[in-house]
Amino acid sequence: MAQQHKSKLVRFGTLILFGFLVLSFGLWGIGDIFRGGGQTEVVAKVGTQEITRQAYEQSLEREVRALRQSTGQRLSRDQLAAIGIAQRALAPLIQQALLSQVAADRGLVVTQPQLLEQIRREPSFQRNGTFDAEAYRLTLRNANLSEQQFLAMLTQDIARESIFDPLTEAVQVPEAAAKLLFAYLAETRTAQFVLVDSAAMTGLAAPSEAELKEVYEDYAADFQAPEYRAVTLLRLAPADFFHEVEVSEAEARERYEATKASFDQPEQRALRQVVFDDQPAAEAALTELATGKTLDEIAAAKGSAVAEIALQSKAQLAAVLPALAEAAFALPEGEKFGIAETLLGFHLFEVARVEPGKASSFEEVQAQVTDKIRQERATEAMESVAAQIDDEFVTGATLDEVAERLSLALVTIPAIDRDGKDRAGAYVEALPSPPELLPLLFESQDPGLDSLLTQARDGSYYAYRVDAITPPATRPYAEVATQVAALAERLGRDRLAKEKAEALAAELKAKSKTLDQIATENGWTLETSQPMTRFDSEPAKTPAAGLPALLFAATVGDAVTVAADGGTLVAVLTEGKATKAEADPGRFQNLKDSYRRALVGDMGQQMSIALRDEYPVEIYEQLLEASLDRY
Repeated sequence: MAQQHKSKLVRFGTLILFGFLVLSFGLWGIGDIFRGGGQTEVVAKVGTQEITRQAYEQSLEREVRALRQSTGQRLSRDQLAAIGIAQRALAPLIQQALLSQVAADRGLVVTQPQLLEQIRREPSFQRNGTFDAEAYRLTLRNANLSEQQFLAMLTQDIARESIFDPLTEAVQVPEAAAKLLFAYLAETRTAQFVLVDSAAMTGLAAPSEAELKEVYEDYAADFQAPEYRAVTLLRLAPADFFHEVEVSEAEARERYEATKASFDQPEQRALRQVVFDDQPAAEAALTELATGKTLDEIAAAKGSAVAEIALQSKAQLAAVLPALAEAAFALPEGEKFGIAETLLGFHLFEVARVEPGKASSFEEVQAQVTDKIRQERATEAMESVAAQIDDEFVTGATLDEVAERLSLALVTIPAIDRDGKDRAGAYVEALPSPPELLPLLFESQDPGLDSLLTQARDGSYYAYRVDAITPPATRPYAEVATQVAALAERLGRDRLAKEKAEALAAELKAKSKTLDQIATENGWTLETSQPMTRFDSEPAKTPAAGLPALLFAATVGDAVTVAADGGTLVAVLTEGKATKAEADPGRFQNLKDSYRRALVGDMGQQMSIALRDEYPVEIYEQLLEASLDRY
């Protein structure tokens, strides 16, 4: 398999961010995505490749989390199902399995030298142009990847690259079409403009009650109240039992003595290192250090730089580079230099700093030990009460009966919306584990039914009853009259600003005044826009979202009006400028690259369709549905 000088981590990021490439290389769900045997549940099969339920649920969790972040809402299971979340989560895994099957059928094998070469060439793992083990370690840590996961991902990518690259390298961008597209996209318009400020408009008549109610009806969506639910809640948390727990100093001291080692600060070492490709070179450099050369001089002679590893314990370093950790912490006191072999090469390292370990006294950690014991005992007390509650529910007791028999307090929530807010817009503080509980509260369509006792992810317990459901509705006029009046005034001022702007545009069209004169007469600031392309929407370049479209439909000297933040713009087109591809080769090349990526995406989709025809895909819908039930 040919070696190519490519940035793998940047490539991974690109794949994740751009449409089809995500589907083509399937970098989500690293690790044991596919299996060939064992008892792991399988949600889909592609040829002989089996997609595990664990891999699917990891992909599903990412899709749900991304959806919640983008919408700001917690969607119910039914809502997630309606938008096809299961298919969205499974699609990249199927595409990955398709290409993995092709790689397996073609007998593609990735060798260790190939992996090492790609890692060493990755810019994210380099400092001053040379491989840096600390940068490698930190990058993987920030990506929440173990070294084994990353190598598995890299292996899959290299294998699939041999399948996909011949296809992508054959794609050529038609030069003439690219130039036409560039000319269309690069053309700009520049305008002078003034803002007719809505807030400065005067002479607005006070609206009548009928007019206010008309605004209320026309803009009813602005006064919409969400669905609310009245809830009765039983909750148990360890903190509720702290008052029952006493911990003596003797008990704390006994626990300290039994777990003393866990409070000690382990020795830490900071390292400086240079990585060599072979052992003789590293040993020769070690000999030079013994003659008085510095590690920096060794690195400079090699054409690289010294990489630094910040203070770490042996356990911390061993989690990433166990062989280096073993060698570095095995150096006896007084020795500074050593060599360790890892997957990355031969590390010539220097112990730059040693932070001795420190034993903690009982007095230093007494409060910490006491709190831990108190937490444990409070949790035990909570678990005991939870068991009693379960027993009561088994006998058919209601939530109210359970609370009365066990002397537990119920929390009554008169109204709560899907975001956990009350009618005043404040978050309800009584909720245990809102991300788990809120969807459950809004899934129930049968008020009056008691739930069973459930343990939340944070360890607390809850049971609930939805007492009443208030559907979404427009808030009563009397409740929002002040907001209606404010909206009516804003709409009125916007209308006056628009009318004035249109009158000024008519004067400009009649050539009776210039925009400069209008600005001077009204004490306004005359501004000049930056050159705008057809699809510009950045506020820094476009004073109003609809302005570019109007300017591209106008000729130089024409006046246009457009709604803007705070009022209405009056703008005059002052310049239209065309740009040929030859005038900006850098931008033109970027466009060609984007154009080519789009073509590659189209061809990749066709390849995916062809592969699905060749390798049948079996999907086990029941398991997909069962995984979705978690939400």
